[in-house]
Amino acid sequence: MPQYPLEMRESAIQGEVLVQFALDKDGSVKSWKVLQEAIPGFSEAAKSVVKDWRFGAAEDYQGNRRSIVLNYAFIFLLPDLNKTNPRTEK
Repeated sequence: MPQYPLEMRESAIQGEVLVQFALDKDGSVKSWKVLQEAIPGFSEAAKSVVKDWRFGAAEDYQGNRRSIVLNYAFIFLLPDLNKTNPRTEK
């Protein structure tokens, strides 16, 4: 997961970034882009980890490897601000 940007943490700012990435037939990320960023500042943290992700190869019903495109939402929450949020409770 990406590092929470220090400036955003210190300012108690939370946010979400929607990233789209294309996987090559071998499961490596070949391209990515930010589709939506609620608050500027979180996209660099999200992009810094996406480029290094690796996945298993995607296959169709006949077992042929395929390139695919996926969307992933990075949600940056600060636990102290979300004590009643079920996403942050353990």
